[in-house]
Amino acid sequence: MQSMGGIKHGEPYLLNEIVENGYTMDGLSVRINGRLLQHDFQNCRAVLADPKTGCSLKVNTSLIEPLEEAGSLFQLIGELSHSGGETVLNARLVRCIDGMDLVLYKKALELQRQYFQDRPKVL
Repeated sequence: MQSMGGIKHGEPYLLNEIVENGYTMDGLSVRINGRLLQHDFQNCRAVLADPKTGCSLKVNTSLIEPLEEAGSLFQLIGELSHSGGETVLNARLVRCIDGMDLVLYKKALELQRQYFQDRPKVL
């Protein structure tokens, strides 16, 4: 699905899904949640991690600077790229989600996926 401007919406994924399957997701527009572990504003690089699984993902932050300090929960939308054996999220949108219940978010995402899988296909 694309907006009128040609920019794809970010499909919701869990961070561990991207870490496990990143090499097959090159170019995909995604929406992920995670805790900001590291941020190098001079080089526009960050590391986002899932507090529950410990999975982490490198993030190119050149389009979303200035980014807040490490430690907060963020939701990022951007495109995935895979090169040199690693997956990087090229973030284009960010919002702080401190206080979000990530367990409940995961459950809601699973229910949404089940709903879309089970509903009748429209011609």
